[in-house]
Order: sequence, then structure tokens, then C-alpha cells
Amino acid sequence: MSAADEVSVAAEAAGEVSVAAEAADDMSAAAVEVSAAEEVAAKAVANFSALDYFRFSTITAVSVTGSYLSGIKPSIRGPSMVSGVLIGIMGGFMYAYQNSAGRLTGFFPNDAEVARYRKK
Repeated sequence: MSAADEVSVAAEAAGEVSVAAEAADDMSAAAVEVSAAEEVAAKAVANFSALDYFRFSTITAVSVTGSYLSGIKPSIRGPSMVSGVLIGIMGGFMYAYQNSAGRLTGFFPNDAEVARYRKK
């Protein structure tokens, strides 16, 4: 191998190292962004009120009941009810999360959160 070939191989290796370092920096920045998003989500879930849990469970119960009754044949009622459970849990959680996040950001009435914040 000639000296020129060795130099070109070394330059390619250095370029790959710098690309890998840039990718690592991008990944660490993304990890910081993800952890910030997880922190916001954790605050919203921790802020669920009793009314949020009530709405969550009510939406789930109504969805399960409705899906069970919509299964016309007895052999379809079980799978229909399982689908209703999944839809009810997801929908109820999203509705409770929306209300909790809305209170934290000030879009919905949040007197209890303001009082709790002022005590600190």
C-alpha cells in the first residue's frame, strides 16, 4: 500500500469518527428533549384529580358496555368487549390527560393548582 493510499484511508477513518461524534451529539440532544417531554407528561398524570379518574373510569365502563351490547352474535360479544376495553382505556386516559394538562397550562379553571403552588 502506498503512502497516498494510507493517507486516504486515515482521512476516511477520521471522517467516520467525526460523523459518529456528530451522531452521538444529536442523540444526546434528542435524549434531553425526550426527558423534558417525559417530565411534562409525568406532571400532567400526577395532577389527575378525582374527577379525572371518575371520567376515565366512566368512559371505560360505557365503552365496555356499549361494545358488549353491540356484539350481535354471542360469539362476537367477547372480542367486541375486549376492543371496547382498549378503546375505553385509551379514550378515557386521553380525556383525563387533556383536562389535567389544560389545568396546568391555564386553559381550564385551576384554582386548586394555583393554591398548591402558592403554598410552596
